[in-house]
Amino acid sequence: MGFDQPGEACQRVLVAEDDAMFRKILHNWLHSWGYQVTIAEDGAKAWEILQGDSAPQLPILDWMMPEPNGVELCRLIRERNSSPYQYIVLLTAKDDK
Repeated sequence: MGFDQPGEACQRVLVAEDDAMFRKILHNWLHSWGYQVTIAEDGAKAWEILQGDSAPQLPILDWMMPEPNGVELCRLIRERNSSPYQYIVLLTAKDDK
């Protein structure tokens, strides 16, 4: 896809996705682009990982996954007011408005 290696500020990525196929696809893409990928099957595991000492710097979260869902997890992350600012990517297959 023409992407270069990730910058030093964002080497570690968390993929929180409850669908095994999408987890595998995301893992393979990100890994091939040079990211260190950590996987979580649900929001609870993702939150546990994000509170760790060497937490990934970029969470990629499924909007609709077991508790907490991606939106709730975003709120938890934002409530921490951590520095530097942490960007979050929300993914969804939801097609309703």
